[in-house]
Amino acid sequence: WLKDFRKYCIWYGHFVLDKFTKEIAKRVRLTHKQANHFLREEVREVLLRAEADEHLLNERVKYCLMRATEEGTEYFYGQEAKEMMEKIEVEEDTIDLSAGFKGSTACPGKVTGAVKIVNSIEDIKKVEAGDIMLALTTYPAYLPAMKRAAAIVTEDGGITCHAAIVSREFRIPCVVGIRKITKILKDGDRIEVDATNGVIKIIK
Repeated sequence: WLKDFRKYCIWYGHFVLDKFTKEIAKRVRLTHKQANHFLREEVREVLLRAEADEHLLNERVKYCLMRATEEGTEYFYGQEAKEMMEKIEVEEDTIDLSAGFKGSTACPGKVTGAVKIVNSIEDIKKVEAGDIMLALTTYPAYLPAMKRAAAIVTEDGGITCHAAIVSREFRIPCVVGIRKITKILKDGDRIEVDATNGVIKIIK
């Protein structure tokens, strides 16, 4: 119970924060995406001055990196962040697609449709009735898109995650926990979602 409650608090916090950053964007004449890249300590000064460093925000939108140390959190942007990332050795997972993608069943059912990847509030409008919604994870602000989707697929989460709970409530086929699927598939790809068996297959 506590685990689910903690997740709900985090998702609801994002939902409220999204409304807050929309208001900042309107007052400072920025895009919502730019406003989402302010650091907490910058917000007060930005609102008082009613202006912001758009170049810095655009660099953050393009590429940003956080590093946690004993002294605190460090932030890097743009080219500096890319150069740091190149020095980090990351072990790449190999995925065998011959049998399709495999995940956990959150709500059973079987549908086919076009992929629409939703990883930001701006992506919600892409999802139309009958589409398959793919996301890293979901939270309450994504509900309009989730209700229109024929099926929901996420990279993160288990059978108690937000996507799983919503899908069961609205009886939408849902598979969760399929790593890297949003990086392998792209908008418009046609797939078959066999949520009963937790399998996603690409339709050629």
